[in-house]
Amino acid sequence: MFNRIAVVVFMMFALQACSDLPPKEVAEQIAVDYYHALAQGDTSRALHMFSRKQRPGKWAEHLKVTREALGKPTAYQLKSVVTNSPYRGRFYTLDFNAKYSGGQTASETLTLYNNGDDQRVVIVSHQVVSQSFKSPL
Repeated sequence: MFNRIAVVVFMMFALQACSDLPPKEVAEQIAVDYYHALAQGDTSRALHMFSRKQRPGKWAEHLKVTREALGKPTAYQLKSVVTNSPYRGRFYTLDFNAKYSGGQTASETLTLYNNGDDQRVVIVSHQVVSQSFKSPL
């Protein structure tokens, strides 16, 4: 019985290691591009990085509310990256410290996803928490 379990666990890891899913560096570069777009006020470019599988206007409203409360990001630092491949595709969870033009700092979590069908990685969540603001999404 133990041998069967060991073989199944080994096969799961082997299959995951052989996958064609994008590496975490792809998600990290998208995050850099995202923060650059926000810092430059290029909302259109930032919105193109988000998943289209949300209600229309959700991410535009998120960016508007965050910008009104905090301003533009002026600096950011990546704290950690976690990848998770549950059943299909891969999630990338990136935690950041960010500074904003309004003078506040924030802890942020940016979650990206690749569906496993292609190499496209999109933002599916952006959580912002500062002393006086928490994003409503």
